[in-house]
Amino acid sequence: PTIFLEIIQRVGCMMKDEQGKEYQKGGCGGFGKGNFSELFKSIEEYEKTLECNKTQIAADA
Repeated sequence: PTIFLEIIQRVGCMMKDEQGKEYQKGGCGGFGKGNFSELFKSIEEYEKTLECNKTQIAADA
């Protein structure tokens, strides 16, 4: 059994509009910067270990 728990803090960049009023631009500093690609890489690596185990079991049989 595997459990995957991720706590995400969404951090945006502070920008200024034409009138000089600050607003928070979403997605430019926290969430998404490589999170999903790293998750999929780790899943692929895990699946490769499963394939190696299946190959080893078949060779031993």
